[in-house]
Amino acid sequence: MAAGSEASSVRFWDLLLVLAVLGLVWAAEGRRLHFVNLVYRHGDRSPIHTFKTDPYKPKDWPQGFGQLTQVGMRQHYELGQFLRERYKDFLNSSYDRQELLLYPLKNCPRFEQLQNETKNCWEYKKTMQDNQDFLKTLAKNTGTPFANMSLFDLWMIYDALFCEQVHNFTLPSWATPEQMEHLRQLKEFGIISEFGLYQTKQKSQLQGGVLLKQILENVTRSINETNSTPHLKMIMYSAHDTTIIALQMALGIYSLAPTYAACHIFELYQETNGSYTMEMYYRNESNSKPYLLTLPSCTEKCPLHKFIEIAAEVIPKNWAKECELHRSTIQIELLLGLVVGSCLLLVFIVLCVKLQCQDKDETLGYQKLASHCEESEKMPPV
Repeated sequence: MAAGSEASSVRFWDLLLVLAVLGLVWAAEGRRLHFVNLVYRHGDRSPIHTFKTDPYKPKDWPQGFGQLTQVGMRQHYELGQFLRERYKDFLNSSYDRQELLLYPLKNCPRFEQLQNETKNCWEYKKTMQDNQDFLKTLAKNTGTPFANMSLFDLWMIYDALFCEQVHNFTLPSWATPEQMEHLRQLKEFGIISEFGLYQTKQKSQLQGGVLLKQILENVTRSINETNSTPHLKMIMYSAHDTTIIALQMALGIYSLAPTYAACHIFELYQETNGSYTMEMYYRNESNSKPYLLTLPSCTEKCPLHKFIEIAAEVIPKNWAKECELHRSTIQIELLLGLVVGSCLLLVFIVLCVKLQCQDKDETLGYQKLASHCEESEKMPPV
């Protein structure tokens, strides 16, 4: 009897163990990947622009300026292999080719105004002032007029030198490792000042928030079309470094400029209880695994409703309208313009009248005196 009870007890605990293991398996299988939206940067390319004194011209590159190189093609291939392996149990073999995404978005006067205002903030002025000597030397070495030197010129110069360095071109003697690092840091500052540094939230609403809005719409669409055939599983956006920068600035997670073939991944999971969570991963090196990104004020597995709530702060409600200059700003500028213009016109009229009167007085002064004398002579003696 005791032996039978002991055997029954063992079988009972074995059964509990089996059920526990099965429970873990069911729980693991219960959480499943539902949808993926990713944005990746193009691979290695030749320079888009260059500087005046650069000895290397479009003819020195196999496909000219701004074209994908063999290195870039390999980076794209490696990215494709990584994505195929990561989602081998999630995707089929077909895909839809989507348009390129180029940032910053154009035709947005308000964003251009914010960029101009950024140049007046203390940090921007101090950075440019602290680097005056470096910028003057750089302008001389590259044949760029110092008066016209902008942060875009810095980016263009660094980009050209970086591309040439990667492809084993001989760099100018002045482009030492120290100078290249200094230039890279200023280029990085230029990126930050374009999408942040000043009024970051407003800039994000007009730039990165636009793409973020589209991504969240894709997520919502994937949930609403769960029972549709075929089920929407993945959307891929081929883009540029500035696209990823604008997106990460809007998310509040930007750290460093994306490398070639960098990839920002949004993964939507459906949990065992039916709710949805969002995870983000970033692959910024071709030969490295992606690392987890956490949205500020949320957890690694961010509940979708919380993710959308946080993102709402930088998502435009009406981009075209928000891109317009504020009416009050336009009215003030118009009023100041009218006042200044009216004052100048008034001063001009007063001067013209005064000059005309002076000429008239000089001309008529003798005539009046002569006439008076003549009239006096004509008067009979008393």
